[in-house]
Amino acid sequence: MNSLKIFVLLVVVESFEFGKFLKTSVFFNPLLSGTSKVGGSQMRGNKAAEIFPNSNIIWGPLDDTVMGGRSDSSWVTLDDGSGMWSGTVTTAGGGGFAGTRCKVITPPLDLSAYTGIKIKVRNDKGLRFKFVIRDNSDWNGPAWTWMFNTLPNNSITEVKLPFDRAVPTVFARTLSGQTLNKKTITTLQFVFSKFEFDDALNPTFVEGPFSLKIESISVY
Repeated sequence: MNSLKIFVLLVVVESFEFGKFLKTSVFFNPLLSGTSKVGGSQMRGNKAAEIFPNSNIIWGPLDDTVMGGRSDSSWVTLDDGSGMWSGTVTTAGGGGFAGTRCKVITPPLDLSAYTGIKIKVRNDKGLRFKFVIRDNSDWNGPAWTWMFNTLPNNSITEVKLPFDRAVPTVFARTLSGQTLNKKTITTLQFVFSKFEFDDALNPTFVEGPFSLKIESISVY
C-alpha cells in the first residue's frame, strides 16, 4: 500500500511539473501567446532612457522546472509600476535556479546608442543575481549575462552593467566568438542561481525563499 501511495505521489508531482513546463513553454512562445509590444526606435539617442517600468513589457517565471527542477517563482506588478519577483529556490530534482523573463519584445530594442544598462533593485538578504539580455528570439539561444550584488535590508541597489562586460552564455556555460547585436535586444531576464558561470558557484546562494523588487531598468 505504501509503495502504491509513493507511486501515485510521484505521478502527481511529475504531472504537475510537466504541466508547469508546458505552461512556461506556451507563455514564452510569441506565436502562441503574443509578445511585449514596446517598440525599438524610441530608445535611440535619448540618454538615460527608461525601459521599465512599462506596462507593455510582460513578465513571467522561467524556473528550473524546465529541466526537471522544483524551484518556483512568480512576478507581481505593483501599483507604482515596479515589479516584485519572489519565490522559493531549491536544488531538488537537479535544478537550483529561479528566473523571470519578459516575453519577446517587438520590435526589438535598438540600444546601439548606449553604453550599457542600469538597474535599480531591492533585496532583503544581499543576494547575488544575474541580469540577462538576448539579441535573438531563440528560446535557448545565446544570452548576454552579468552578475550583480545587492545590498541587504531592502536598501536600494543601483548597478551599471556595461555592454562590453556582458558574458555570452547558454544556460550557465560561457561561449566564445560571440558579438552582441545592440540593435536587436529582444528579452530581459533576472536569475537567482546556484551557479554563476561554468562550474563557479554563487557564494550567496541559499535554498529557500527569496525576493527581488525591480524598481527600474534603463540605459545610459
